[in-house]
Amino acid sequence: MRCNDTQKFIPLNRDSLPWSYPSPLFQYFNDMKTKLSILAGALLVLASCDNSSNSDSGLFGNSDSKSIAMNTADGTEEVEFINMTEPKENAFTIDMPKDWNNMIGLERVGGETRNCGVSVSPDNKTRIFFGDPSIPVFTKPMPEIGMHEGMNTGDPRSQVMSFIPAEKFYSGYASNAFGKNQSFKIVSVEPEREVERKYRQTFEQNGMSSSGIHTACVVFEYVVKGEKYKGKVVGVSIESPYSWNTDLNGFTAPAEQYDAVNQILKTITDSYKTNPQWREKENQAFAQRMQNQQAQSNARMQQMTAGHNQRMNDMQNNWNAHQQRMGNLQQSYDQQNQSWQNQQNSIDNQHKRTIDGIREEQLVRGNNGQYGKVESGYNYYYVNPNTNNYFGTNSELQTVPDNYEQWQQADYGDE
Repeated sequence: MRCNDTQKFIPLNRDSLPWSYPSPLFQYFNDMKTKLSILAGALLVLASCDNSSNSDSGLFGNSDSKSIAMNTADGTEEVEFINMTEPKENAFTIDMPKDWNNMIGLERVGGETRNCGVSVSPDNKTRIFFGDPSIPVFTKPMPEIGMHEGMNTGDPRSQVMSFIPAEKFYSGYASNAFGKNQSFKIVSVEPEREVERKYRQTFEQNGMSSSGIHTACVVFEYVVKGEKYKGKVVGVSIESPYSWNTDLNGFTAPAEQYDAVNQILKTITDSYKTNPQWREKENQAFAQRMQNQQAQSNARMQQMTAGHNQRMNDMQNNWNAHQQRMGNLQQSYDQQNQSWQNQQNSIDNQHKRTIDGIREEQLVRGNNGQYGKVESGYNYYYVNPNTNNYFGTNSELQTVPDNYEQWQQADYGDE
């Protein structure tokens, strides 16, 4: 399966999805990915990125209009609104067009909380969408820990993929979602600067870096059964060092209804309200997750520290044992060397004695520790250390001559 374009994560059969088409920019992002769960309210974004004179930017404002005129084949229709409550977790309320086919809900994708919805006009020609749960969360490749581009994580809603610039990503999204229609073409792709500014301001107010915020507004056209349609996708991507997330909203409608539907989408997003009890519950769950993760992290750290200390002790014990082995080897070597040296000395001494025997000489030693060579054959020797004169006798003298000392016979091993 290819992972180098948006085809991988945009299903070809859009009708099989519960929301049928894409998503708006008012989700709570994954608390571990972007930490937006700490915000008091959701980020509501609707941006008109075309140059129509009747278009309205509708950024983070409150629409006073609860009835919008829209041209239809049967004339002008006044679109009214009804307030709906998210049915799964009672997470939010939102105004949706009355008498349209509406569906709203909350989806959890890879730790993210996504608000999703679709609203289809009675004639099935206009479709407003927000919150696409089919788009996975993305983790950036980290080869140093074995996570490579396109790696199968085992969860189809979580993919390892390098960051795709917002204009390319959302252009690909629009092409994959609507490109099967006749004469499909993208009219314009440009950053949505006002949306980006609002996001950055909100992030910075909550102490978070806003450098990873990227936006795009894609306007496109196509033809169905000879009728021209026009639509747009407004997207925000939030990039962190290790992951990135997406959110988008938009609509498709007959070309002449484009401005009116743009206003309807603005009214929908302006009406969004978070349930405070749900938000408090989410904050408590987030705090509990953080506490659990901290406890797990502490336990892993303690385990790692204990393992490290054990390894250090093992290394020290191995070093001590090595030192002992080296000491024993050195002692054995010293003993062997001393034995060899003694043997050599014995051989040398024997050689010296042999030479002395040939020369008829005797090694003698005085009381002062000095040695000398004298004629052999006598038991006692008397030496004048001042003149080195000596004489030998077989009997010990009772009276030693003046200035003479008695020296003893010595052996070479005594030196």
